[in-house]
Amino acid sequence: MGSVDQSFVQYLLSLTASTIVDGRVALRGAHNAVASSLGPRRQGDQDDIEHGGIGDERERGSTGWAGTARAGMTLRPENTPSITVIMPAFNEASRIEQTIATIARYRASHGETIRAVFVADDGSGDDTIEVARRAAEREGTPIEVLSFPHRGKALTVRSAMLEVADRSDAEYLMMLDADDELRIDQLDRVQWSPDRRAIYIGRRDHEAKGAARPTPIRQLMSLLMRTASRVLLGLPYRDTQCGFKLFPRAIAHDLFSQQRSSGWTFDAEVLFIAHRVSHLPIVEVPVVWSPRGVSRVRPLAAAISGLALFGTAWNRVRGAYRPVLSRTIDQPRPATIEP
Repeated sequence: MGSVDQSFVQYLLSLTASTIVDGRVALRGAHNAVASSLGPRRQGDQDDIEHGGIGDERERGSTGWAGTARAGMTLRPENTPSITVIMPAFNEASRIEQTIATIARYRASHGETIRAVFVADDGSGDDTIEVARRAAEREGTPIEVLSFPHRGKALTVRSAMLEVADRSDAEYLMMLDADDELRIDQLDRVQWSPDRRAIYIGRRDHEAKGAARPTPIRQLMSLLMRTASRVLLGLPYRDTQCGFKLFPRAIAHDLFSQQRSSGWTFDAEVLFIAHRVSHLPIVEVPVVWSPRGVSRVRPLAAAISGLALFGTAWNRVRGAYRPVLSRTIDQPRPATIEP
């Protein structure tokens, strides 16, 4: 066996040994997932598998400046960082209107918190862009549309993060799904760390009041994804795929420029680079998930795409990733967006 192959095997063995306790927990989770098969079924999420969905790889293609708060808005709470929202969207004409309205209400009561709102459209074939623009105009909350060719959510998020990181002056970039299943007002649940390198990731709390529970099949798929990400990547998080994440803008470009995944496992890859390679603090935020509409989940396609986790582990062994330069936090880039 070659030295590189030996290194890869040793890497996997070390991760397996360090997560053996998690594996025992996972087995108990499998029992609970099967036992819940007699419980009521709910419609699922479209983009995740961690807590009820798998991400169907909903792939997500400028108008309007999105940075100025309306007159009469309140100041943001003390210690709350400024945030720019990025919403990947693909054929979301039936759901994005409500999301824009929810953001507008939150923005009105937390005015200086939300600096800008971007809709990152992944070549939608419906009226997603037009609906979003009309809703923003009606709600009086400016947005900007970033139009990309249809390539999938992973690459759309990557392109949007790279572009907005160079243009925004906000402290954090928020990735928020466009379906309003994870409402933006749950930012109020975040316990902000004094460490400005901290990344925040949503973790769906199915025991919370008003929270939906995933179907048994999604619970099982969530278990498999969680176990695979722990064993292969050493990630201790329960919900790597949740579409509610915040990244420090100052490191977002360096972080997402290393993303290689083009499938739904890109979240796990980004968290792997942040946690295992760069040793950045990651804070889990309990959020309530309220599914809307029929799930687009394709379990078989998602399972096949999950093999990409092996690719991420292999990239780590061959030195494809580098630590993010967290020193850039102390040197924020100036704003360059023009009205």
